[in-house]
Amino acid sequence: TRLAYDGEYTWEAEDEIGACLMDEIVTSSYGNVNNLWRDRFNLVNYIQTNYKFTYDGESAWTTEAKMLEGNYFFAYPYNANKGKRDAYTFSAKAQTMEGTSTADLQKAYAKNNSFIGFGKVAQGASEGEALDVDLLNVFGATGITIGTYGTQTYTIERVVLRGKNVSVSAKVDPTSCTTALQYGD
Repeated sequence: TRLAYDGEYTWEAEDEIGACLMDEIVTSSYGNVNNLWRDRFNLVNYIQTNYKFTYDGESAWTTEAKMLEGNYFFAYPYNANKGKRDAYTFSAKAQTMEGTSTADLQKAYAKNNSFIGFGKVAQGASEGEALDVDLLNVFGATGITIGTYGTQTYTIERVVLRGKNVSVSAKVDPTSCTTALQYGD
């Protein structure tokens, strides 16, 4: 199953999101609850844990894991990352679109894209506590217009994009993110 579009973006039952803990504790300031959150952790470009959340098809994302306190990057679709602790990597696979309407475009965009968001989990968070995370798309949409002259009919079976500025993969590296972006200050 996959994020769907039916007039609006919707999650489908069994959709999965990964919650990747990507920080280290700053030992000198972690235990002091008077320190700011950003002073208690250093973001890193590798994964400490990768929890899988599954959508129930109605309104809730659940996991079997008790999450540790820290800074999490939420990634859709879930990728076990082959059990590696490397930075989380997204890959743009072969993409398909059927139809030419705006709704067809939105469906293809939902089906073919990946999304990421940031959230922090504090210690003592109760089981089943809600966590609000906004997801942003990883890859932008590409628009292609193909025109013909004359009356002959053609069928386009495949379009290939090549070039030095065409990205087919993206890696999560929070270490290049400023504290203003991370924490809104």
